[in-house]
Amino acid sequence: MVILRDPIIPYDLVTSTYLPIGAAFAIVGAVVMWFVADPTKKEAGLGVGALIFVLFLLSWAISVVMVVRILLLMGALFALSAPTFAGEQRARLRYAGVWFVSVVLVTYFVVLVVAESSIRSESGSFLGGLMLTFPLAIAGMALSFPLGVLLALGRTSTMPIFRLLSTAYIEVVRGVPLITWLLVAFVLLPFFLPPGVGIQGVVRAIFAVAFFSAAYLAENIRGGLQSIGKGQYEAAKALGMTTVQMTVFITLPQALRAVIPALVGQVIALFKDTSLVTIVGLFDFLHIARAVIPNQSQPFNFIGVLREPLLFAALVYWIITFSMSRASLRLERKLGLGER
Repeated sequence: MVILRDPIIPYDLVTSTYLPIGAAFAIVGAVVMWFVADPTKKEAGLGVGALIFVLFLLSWAISVVMVVRILLLMGALFALSAPTFAGEQRARLRYAGVWFVSVVLVTYFVVLVVAESSIRSESGSFLGGLMLTFPLAIAGMALSFPLGVLLALGRTSTMPIFRLLSTAYIEVVRGVPLITWLLVAFVLLPFFLPPGVGIQGVVRAIFAVAFFSAAYLAENIRGGLQSIGKGQYEAAKALGMTTVQMTVFITLPQALRAVIPALVGQVIALFKDTSLVTIVGLFDFLHIARAVIPNQSQPFNFIGVLREPLLFAALVYWIITFSMSRASLRLERKLGLGER
């Protein structure tokens, strides 16, 4: 593998396509987010979010660049989340500013992805750095959350079969380090697949991270379920609710609300644990930071110090995780967690 200094960015394509698209989404979207972040227009925010999501679905029926679909999906998520982060003038401006910065960063990273990489790997294709760290963390959490909820419900179930299976899964997965599960996914899993069937390394890493994280999420959610008083169960039964209705409308929303700090902590831990995929040969952000200086020093006679990219990587990790914690604190204040 050879790591050079810069990706080969197609500047003509950037100025003719990506720059106008990014500018339009950033400016128009900032105005829209400022509008829907008004506390008096919560229904409008939900309507705008639903409309943008419909546009996202329709975008797959026509030929558009991928950055448009990504920004539409991000716009739908921002608009649907606006009622939660709505507030006075400063809060609305802050929310619009977060949207603007997010569009700039997403467009920038998409440009780096479509650019021809100067990093050569044996497979001829390359996915690494933050472009690997972010998908691992996002996809891992998206897959682990519903599985964790099901495991938590199964462990608290009155049916022995579900309780035993959920408990066995949680205890076995939590009792083995994540590195071991990554090695299982990369070394042992191919032996159980039919001949001619293969799964890409990134997909295997995502599933290993998701299944591992689901066990910890299940325990966090189970703690929230156990914090709900028995009186609420009895009241729901008195109203004639079924078990599914009681779980969906009464117990689960309160449990998730109570464990928001623990869930955010799990998300932060999962984001940092993605650096372990370097053990199985994937080039995550930390691995690239460690490899840049040694690879540049010899062919370019570049005198560099390894601590420089490592300190930069640490700063990037801190900025991202600190942003997550601050968003969590804001959400907790909005929901009134910890207040009597």
